[in-house]
Amino acid sequence: PVVLHLPIGLVAVLLLLEIRGWWHAESRAVAPFILGLTLLSTVLAVVTGALLAHGEGADEPLVQDHMRNGILLAMSVGLLATFRVLSATWAYRVSLFLVVGLLGWTSHQGGSITHGRDYLTKYAPDSVLSWLGREVEEPIKVARAEDLVVFEHLVQPIIEQNCLSCHNSDKLKGELNLESFEGHLAGGELGPAVVPFDVDASELLFRVTLPQDDEEFMPPDEKTPLTADEVGLLSWWIEQGASPDQTVGALGKLPAEVDDYITAVFAEMITP
Repeated sequence: PVVLHLPIGLVAVLLLLEIRGWWHAESRAVAPFILGLTLLSTVLAVVTGALLAHGEGADEPLVQDHMRNGILLAMSVGLLATFRVLSATWAYRVSLFLVVGLLGWTSHQGGSITHGRDYLTKYAPDSVLSWLGREVEEPIKVARAEDLVVFEHLVQPIIEQNCLSCHNSDKLKGELNLESFEGHLAGGELGPAVVPFDVDASELLFRVTLPQDDEEFMPPDEKTPLTADEVGLLSWWIEQGASPDQTVGALGKLPAEVDDYITAVFAEMITP
């Protein structure tokens, strides 16, 4: 991850040095060194990025587009260095701005792979979303905790927080997409993520309850594991049939720990 992000910082520094060099010539003296580092880091980023995608078995369209643009970026930085060596000043300056634009778009694609396509607007105010023509989510309007829809209001927020960065339509690790209820049932390479009424057969519960030092434990890469309360809620939901639309109240008497968790979540939803 460090190598993958180095070109972003180095290209930004190079651009600032060259702009300052229009008035202060000493800045230009440093630029060739930064340009050399930029070329090296960009090539390394392409190689390590390709290895990362191959190791994770990622071949989704967005990943492929990101990879192609990364390769094009490395070639463009090489061309930029050539113009610098040849003292082709105007070609160099124009190319530098084109490289910055290509870097911005490639970086945006990388962010979309990691955080989802809506990462720039996900937490924007409703007024901004409307101005951008994006769909504005309706606020949750329920009078009691018993009226919460278990999957939509309780289960899926846990999945979105802990699982969707790797299991979405643009990054199908293990061929698993957890963006929808249907994706939970369909599962991935190792079978259904959720099997109604059967906790033991549900791959999702199996993975999140493994010892944290197990290589199959989820979420991986030292990400924050699910809390005992979150695991308890998921387990209870599956035991009750893993319905996509039933409310808390429709599922009868709750175990004490699940009731406490739902009460706490509902309290956080309440606004003035």
